[in-house]
Amino acid sequence: MSIKDILVLVDETEASSARLAVALRLAARHEARVTAACLADAMVPALVGAAGGLYGGGSVAAEIWDAADAGAREGANALEADFRARLAERGLKGVFRRLGGVDGSSVAKLARTADFCVLSQVNPREPRPRANDVIEAVMLQSGRPVLMVPFIGIRPTLGHTILVGWDESREAVRAVHDALPLLISAQSVTLLTVCQTEDPTDIVPGAAMVAHLARKGVAATASRSIAAGLSICDVLLDYAADIDADMFVGGGYGDSPLREKMLGGVTRDLLKHMTIPMLFSH
Repeated sequence: MSIKDILVLVDETEASSARLAVALRLAARHEARVTAACLADAMVPALVGAAGGLYGGGSVAAEIWDAADAGAREGANALEADFRARLAERGLKGVFRRLGGVDGSSVAKLARTADFCVLSQVNPREPRPRANDVIEAVMLQSGRPVLMVPFIGIRPTLGHTILVGWDESREAVRAVHDALPLLISAQSVTLLTVCQTEDPTDIVPGAAMVAHLARKGVAATASRSIAAGLSICDVLLDYAADIDADMFVGGGYGDSPLREKMLGGVTRDLLKHMTIPMLFSH
């Protein structure tokens, strides 16, 4: 198993440059091809809003929309030029795709033929229309892992010290196996189980998975931590800081098996408060 196809969503925001850097860094490490996807349709409403909306009606509204549409095309051209320049600089292979729609369904469809998709945490200081819809669509509809990049930026290292949120669930198992190429190349891997109370036994929940990973060439350790009144999100982030982790791997959960329109509580908290890149599998 190896990483050979990486999908990254690009747009005109500062966060786009950071997630493209992550995608290119991992592509260079794994000799993978990068596909940059641009939701050009999503850029039009933002440009219309910047131009003052559709106030005025009739021909004025049409002119504003046409100008925004032309601006979106020019923006996509600039993104493609930048992407190709950064590929050439690193000697990497890739393709630029312009996708329709604004809700992320086209990104989710394209992600099905990638090893994972790189997206960004939503920056509350730079809100974008339907940004959360794109994240949820890719995470819940693509069947592929999603690597989220924090809006605070990226560190010099990536995937050297990986923390895995382990609760023996189907989603956690899926995440571990989706992340295998990253785990194999990591210098340190820790499977952390967050318990609500002390366990009187000496059995660490992740021990069996650690043994399984060892047979696949991953030198991992298993640990557990007591929540002690803290949220699971806080415990995971505190532990990540303690071991100086530069990547997190975990399951991405839906609220219920019948209606997966929103992400589960722990996943949502991590997406809101993340400080390092996080790979989620659903």
